[in-house]
Amino acid sequence: MWNPVSIIRRRRSEKRETPRGQILIIFASMLTILLLFSALVVDLGWLWSNTLRVQRAADAAALAGVVHLPSDVPGAYFTARAEATKNGYSDGSSGVTVTPLRDPDISRRLDVFVQAPVKTWFLGLIGMDTVTISRKAQADYVLPVPMGSPQNYYGVGDFRSIMSGSPTNTGLRRPTANHGPNGWTNPEGAWDNGVAFASGEDGKLQGYGDFGFSIPGGSVISGIEVRVKARSTDDGCEIGVATSWDDGSSWTTKKLQALTGGFVSPFVLGGPNDDWGHAWLPGQLADGKFVVRVSDEDPGVECEDNARTDLDALTVIVYYSTAASDRTSEVMAPNGSPLCTLVPPDTSCSQGFWGAVFTKGGVRQNGDRYSPANYSGGSSAANPDYDSGGYNYSVEVGGGGGSVSLFDATFCGTGQTSFGGWYGAGDHWTSRPNPPGGNGYGGVTTRYRLYNTNGTDYNLLDDALVADSGPTFANENQTDQSGNFGSPQRTTANGASNCASNPYHNGWYGLAGGLAGGKYRLNVNTSDPANDNIAAENLFSIHVNSSGKPRVYGGGRMAAYTNLKAGTQRFYLAQIERAHAGKTMDITLFDPGDVSGDAYLRILSPDGNAYNYATFDYTSDAECTGVSDACSATGRTQIKTHGSGGSSFDNSVLSISIPLPSTYGSVGLTPTGETEAGWWKIEYEVAGGNDTTTWEVSIRGNPVRLVVP
Repeated sequence: MWNPVSIIRRRRSEKRETPRGQILIIFASMLTILLLFSALVVDLGWLWSNTLRVQRAADAAALAGVVHLPSDVPGAYFTARAEATKNGYSDGSSGVTVTPLRDPDISRRLDVFVQAPVKTWFLGLIGMDTVTISRKAQADYVLPVPMGSPQNYYGVGDFRSIMSGSPTNTGLRRPTANHGPNGWTNPEGAWDNGVAFASGEDGKLQGYGDFGFSIPGGSVISGIEVRVKARSTDDGCEIGVATSWDDGSSWTTKKLQALTGGFVSPFVLGGPNDDWGHAWLPGQLADGKFVVRVSDEDPGVECEDNARTDLDALTVIVYYSTAASDRTSEVMAPNGSPLCTLVPPDTSCSQGFWGAVFTKGGVRQNGDRYSPANYSGGSSAANPDYDSGGYNYSVEVGGGGGSVSLFDATFCGTGQTSFGGWYGAGDHWTSRPNPPGGNGYGGVTTRYRLYNTNGTDYNLLDDALVADSGPTFANENQTDQSGNFGSPQRTTANGASNCASNPYHNGWYGLAGGLAGGKYRLNVNTSDPANDNIAAENLFSIHVNSSGKPRVYGGGRMAAYTNLKAGTQRFYLAQIERAHAGKTMDITLFDPGDVSGDAYLRILSPDGNAYNYATFDYTSDAECTGVSDACSATGRTQIKTHGSGGSSFDNSVLSISIPLPSTYGSVGLTPTGETEAGWWKIEYEVAGGNDTTTWEVSIRGNPVRLVVP
């Protein structure tokens, strides 16, 4: 029987059963997709976490290894790999590679590449069992800024002396040794029995040396006279004579003398006022430096090809004067050759200043910011900047067998010059605070120690002592009383010994030899208790010799003494490399400009391969008086450090900042005449006097830091 109610119920039931099956299928599909997305999220999070771990390992490796650059590249690589291992990534293990590489453009930047496979959790379902992660880190190591010298000597300034007497000469001297070139037969005949001779070939050369000259330092050489007794078998022949000042490496233009046959005739070449075209220094006439070379000359048709030239005698006389007053003289290198020509017009080797250090009992106001324990004259206040550690100088030995020597390392007081400086290198006693009173005279103690840095410039704890002057320069109450260096402050009558003949006064002291290649730290210190009541300034120079490229310079800070005659003088300030483009250079000068008359200070940048005046901002501390110039200013190119009212910056810290442009060094940093790039200079324009200033230069920022792309 047809029942409309049951039909309606059946149709409603059919509608409910059909959509229930479709929802189940859709739910199952969506669940699968959701699980895949969840797996992907888990693996991506895992990979991201491992990427951070790899990056941190690369960063740590770069920071650890870069401190060995630029000199110890293998050490940098070893340390970088070891640090990566500490962080879970060992090179060559489980597919990991750690590749350190010194940056090809910046020698103090280390690039580290770390590559590691990471196992996935769910991506293996689609064939991605592992994913290789590669990360790179870069770290810079900013060493203390080199200061004062791009050369293998540091602190060679104007060496001044007084020589009494009148023009004189050495008398005739004959050679006592043959010297290359050796082209003549029986060359000893020219200075012994017989004759030396040459024949059959034009231009034969013969050298002679070891004349035994010993001319006082500071003397003025006015002329050289060479006397020969010679003849030729043909009237048309000649003999030539040339002289050398550097053991035969360089020669003056030869002088020619026509010869005649028959008897041996005497001839004179040169004379009392003939310098042979060379500005001679006394040391260049010493044995091992001065050489005379004779040549057999055949002018051609005037002289037969088979003619013979005989040389029967060769003698030399040197004319010089010791009457020069207030004269700059030469400083010789430890090997006896001229280290630096200081006699005008060639003063290119002089750095214009001496290395300086005050004793502990002195006062900061005299220009040394750190060594004196006292603040200023007339005050018993302590120096807030006192540092018993002294000054450190960086010594780079380029190869094995290196040596370090010190010029005038001893304290030997001299007298004052006519323009307010000091003779010799400038050693002298200075003012004392009052109270405790007293003039501070007495024995000066200076100590020099050389350490191997073991490649860690900022860590002094691992430095190994390799040489120590010990008591060599202890308790030195002495002055030069020869009369050649002014009237000293004290004489034997008031307790000072005469150090005129001390071998280390105006001479070299060998501190260390046989040094292996590497970087060393020379510490100069006057904090010995014996100096507690002694106020004095000791001046010195440093020389390093080795194969390769030896260098010595101030390590971030230095004290310098200058004998300043009227005029403009330039000094090496600091080496700023191209890697510092875009950073800020900070210069601190303590107590600049203690001279007479008007004095101006300028700073020169080498950017663009030419020296140009830098624009800078500056500030100074509360000690600034403002009598010669403002205590702070912006956009300046010069500072007037001294005027009629005195100096604005006496006992004051002057802070100068110079932003380096992002293009710094892009064109070049080596002006004409410079052998190293990036050396900035300080220029003083003064009316005269002497000045000790403490210099410091740094690049703003942490010394070891990551390079953020």
